[in-house]
Amino acid sequence: MATLMSGVIPALITPTKEDGEIDLETLPEVIEYFLRRGVHGFFILGTTGEWMLLRLEDRMRLIDWAVKIVAHRVPVVVHASAFPIEDAIKLARRAEEMGADIIDINMGCPTPKIVKNGEGAALMKDPRLAARIVREVV
Repeated sequence: MATLMSGVIPALITPTKEDGEIDLETLPEVIEYFLRRGVHGFFILGTTGEWMLLRLEDRMRLIDWAVKIVAHRVPVVVHASAFPIEDAIKLARRAEEMGADIIDINMGCPTPKIVKNGEGAALMKDPRLAARIVREVV
């Protein structure tokens, strides 16, 4: 049975340097700032995290760092949408390997879709797409 998240779950920004590279030195400060204020989880790599502007490798590095920094103190939701679909599969797999609590997949449809880590539950408009991602990751 899926566990519902509740409370304050901010969409985490992706801090960048002036040259556009991810600022991994600032990321712990941002995460700790929110944790000190009592957030109940994080949503990373959504539109506030500028996912569509980041290279696949940078998104994977951000998943690695954010999940490690949070260290299971609160749940982490990782947005794993990407084009092509193979990149979404890589991101979802990486999030699962790193221990993210929930993997969010939204392939351009207006309704949110969520794949729960470890349970393989998917809510998507296109069940074939959900099945492919879940089959590849879980």
